[in-house]
Amino acid sequence: MLNLSDDLQFILDAAVWAASGDNGQPWEITVHSDMHFTVRVKRDDVNVFNITPLPDLMSLGMLIENADLAAKARGKHLRAEMKDELSADIFLEEHTPDQAVNVVDLLPYIKTRSVNRFPFKRKALSVEHKKILEACLDEDMTIAWYENNAERFRIARMMMASTNLRLRMPESYQIHKDIIDWNEGDSAEGLPVQALGISALSAKALKWMLDKESRNQMMARIPGATLPTSLELDFIPAMFCGAHFVVAFDPEKCPEPTAADFLRAGHAMQRFWLTLTKQHICMQPWYIALVFSLYVDQGIEFTTLRKQAEKLHAKLTGDVLNPHNISLPHVFFTGRVGAPSKIPAARSVRRPLEHFVASAQT
Repeated sequence: MLNLSDDLQFILDAAVWAASGDNGQPWEITVHSDMHFTVRVKRDDVNVFNITPLPDLMSLGMLIENADLAAKARGKHLRAEMKDELSADIFLEEHTPDQAVNVVDLLPYIKTRSVNRFPFKRKALSVEHKKILEACLDEDMTIAWYENNAERFRIARMMMASTNLRLRMPESYQIHKDIIDWNEGDSAEGLPVQALGISALSAKALKWMLDKESRNQMMARIPGATLPTSLELDFIPAMFCGAHFVVAFDPEKCPEPTAADFLRAGHAMQRFWLTLTKQHICMQPWYIALVFSLYVDQGIEFTTLRKQAEKLHAKLTGDVLNPHNISLPHVFFTGRVGAPSKIPAARSVRRPLEHFVASAQT
């Protein structure tokens, strides 16, 4: 059992409900005192989805934002100092909440925020909703909204190209096999199959395909084999939503984003996501397409299916980003939003706090 003060236990318990790729929860927390702890993102299991540190930096920023909200609720001020690219020292100071009290309204949504991969209602977000969401971003960040059918269709094609690549590339097989939790109910260590956004029949087919690597590669060589899954996972959800969005740094205000900038972006997107949840609006990031496209842009060899990767990059930049004059290296988040049509029967939850605390002394 952890020997933590009530306040610190409350703060850390909220912190670890940050989003992480495939619910990997790669955080290690070292507690130095009731008012000082260190958070490090472990890079022990680097895979094809997080070769560059962007996803981990975003996750770390989201974790610190959660901790900040919880600290304010306990009358404390949080100060974060980056130690290196993927770790930060967190200091707590006694503080009387003032103008930040409205931000604490987001605290109840930390543990209810989740990803919804099913189709949403097509009702557009109101101007007021979008203004509230845009206010979550820093002044050097911009957001582009994609709301008409032509834009949705282009994004749908791009998302299908991403899934086609992801399901066929041999480098992702073991990851997919390991992260899907085939048991019913919530999952503390992966993605529950009931939350994937696919039918029971598709889930059975996917389980059969992932059961053996040779079988998976055999299916990957069949033309059109990924189409049914991609239609269900990508095309229908992409067309049925309130809007898609892309968030990026303004190149004029932030010409060359640093690790500290992407950490700030994680803070902003956690506020954005919690605000959506408060408004009863769902979100699904389509992050893998962005990550793979960034690899291509940076010349990172991440898969043997190079031509498919280049096609995905061309679709994202040419069909999605260029019409809005968005620079790919400045993008840090992408997704779709909307009112839910269906609530998943299960979701990803978190491991016990004891799993994350490497050492503690209070």
